[in-house]
Amino acid sequence: MSSGLHDSILDLIAIAARVASNHPGGDVCLMERLSAQGVPAEHIAQAIQLARNVRDEANSLFDARVDARMLEKLGTTPDQASLPGKGCCGASACCN
Repeated sequence: MSSGLHDSILDLIAIAARVASNHPGGDVCLMERLSAQGVPAEHIAQAIQLARNVRDEANSLFDARVDARMLEKLGTTPDQASLPGKGCCGASACCN
């Protein structure tokens, strides 16, 4: 009878989930635990790269959906807009 996933598999899933969700912390701890468990750096890098690919694809799909809806409803897209450039992010004041 199986007792569940191996700790290293759970930690690989956890680090990938953190990266894919842009979670701000915990990655160093997980990297150290995975290394201590004998997981090669190449495998950790593969999990992180896969998570980045998923995150980036999700962001692109979301942006495309917003752009399509804006084009349909308003006849323009954010790519066609010019920013006033007053603040650091193009808004009227700095957001930081």
